[in-house]
Amino acid sequence: MFLISLCSLFIALPCFAYANEVNLENLSNQHLSNFSYNKLSEEDVRRILYKEGTEKEVADNLILKLKRGELWDSFKEEYQFLKPQINTNNFKKTLYPDGSFKIEEIKKLPTNDLQLRRKIISEDRVQVYRNWVVVNVYFEMSFLRNTYSGRALITNQTKPVIDIYDISGQGSVLDLDYGYIKEWRNPTYAWVSFYIVASTITDQVWLKGFVNGNGYWTESHGI
Repeated sequence: MFLISLCSLFIALPCFAYANEVNLENLSNQHLSNFSYNKLSEEDVRRILYKEGTEKEVADNLILKLKRGELWDSFKEEYQFLKPQINTNNFKKTLYPDGSFKIEEIKKLPTNDLQLRRKIISEDRVQVYRNWVVVNVYFEMSFLRNTYSGRALITNQTKPVIDIYDISGQGSVLDLDYGYIKEWRNPTYAWVSFYIVASTITDQVWLKGFVNGNGYWTESHGI
């Protein structure tokens, strides 16, 4: 089994939070030892590849690698130095030599109160998403933004949705943590963190969605 080193996980405060950044009483945090997730089929993986413009020959080779238990280049430590070829606040895509890729995206969603957009305090909702093709995760968060002070306040986060593919059929996702900071900050963020254990990969994964009065962006870690 290919094993990547794990960082420590704290239930009250995730290991990726900045030191002395947040008082615990100002956190909304959920920890689940048992939870449901979606198992991807080979056809699901192929559909995701084709959606991002992967050619059939490349997709066939990537699927064959999965069947042989071989790591894609996107999961190999030797390629983790690669920077995204497309890199904006809202969308990042890194393409690897064998045609595999990783995508981070934060999508703006519709809100009910359109009148707030004309005021100093605006209301927004986004979907925070990372696509590793065989390991995918997303959640939604709602927030208020103060365009004058630059601060933002997250008001809600949905339970994360996780999809994984494992050729052995025995892959699992463990120790799901997710939450957000419950105070006005510049910037502030919501997160999800979990462990994945599959036939070729064991790692901790986290994804953070940041927001302030001027915009939003993502950060992530794992495989």
